[in-house]
Amino acid sequence: MSKKISLVVSIIMICMFFGGAAVPAAERFTDNGNGTVTDHKLGIMWSKTDNRGDIDWIQANRWVKYTFPDAIEAKYYDWRLPTLEELKSLHVRDKAYKLKRIAARK
Repeated sequence: MSKKISLVVSIIMICMFFGGAAVPAAERFTDNGNGTVTDHKLGIMWSKTDNRGDIDWIQANRWVKYTFPDAIEAKYYDWRLPTLEELKSLHVRDKAYKLKRIAARK
């Protein structure tokens, strides 16, 4: 269970709802230049950072509410932890994707 919580926290790109429409995958994300990324597919905003630690669910909720809003330039105060469905939407199942990412780093 701790690994699941750690995974959630490590990708704690906390969400804030915006109205959004479906867009092609290549246009799904826009870097807002303030520590956040807009996800046009889901109509939410993700943080580009996490808490950089291993914390439990209760600590993660506290971090989101009280510490995180001051950790990035975007001063929004209605951040929350992502839902399981939102997290699942980030998972890429295409094996070629991993190979492309490794090649791009070289």
